[in-house]
Amino acid sequence: MKIKSWIVAGCFLMAGCDQVQNAADNTLTAAFNDAGMKQPGIVLSPGLNIDDHGKKAVLYGDKMCPKSLMSSAVESGCIFIEPDDKAVTVRLSNAGEPLKKEVWTVEREGQYPKEVIRLKRPDGSYVMPW
Repeated sequence: MKIKSWIVAGCFLMAGCDQVQNAADNTLTAAFNDAGMKQPGIVLSPGLNIDDHGKKAVLYGDKMCPKSLMSSAVESGCIFIEPDDKAVTVRLSNAGEPLKKEVWTVEREGQYPKEVIRLKRPDGSYVMPW
C-alpha cells in the first residue's frame, strides 16, 4: 500500500511540472510584453570550440565581451547574436591553418521565451560544438 501511495504522489508531482513551467513561461512572456523589455541576446565567448567537418576549430568574434560576474577582466573576441540579427561574422582558427572569416546565417524558430536559434555556415552545415 505504501508503494502505491508513493507512485500516486509521484504521478501528481510530475503532472504538476508542466503546469509550473507553463505558468513561468506565461509570467515571463507577460512581463516581457508589458514592461517593453528588450529580448535578451546571446553572447558566445572567445575560444569556443566547434566541429569544423571533423576537425576542432576555435571561434572568435570582434566585439568586446560584457563584464563577467566572476572576473573584472575585460576580454575582446566575443560574438554577439542580437534578437534582430540575420547573420553574424565569426573568425575560425584551425591548428596549422590561417585564420578564416565566415558569415553565419542566424535561423530562428518559435517565439521568445521558447525560441530555437540555429547557426548555419556558408557551406550549408550547422554549427556543432566540439
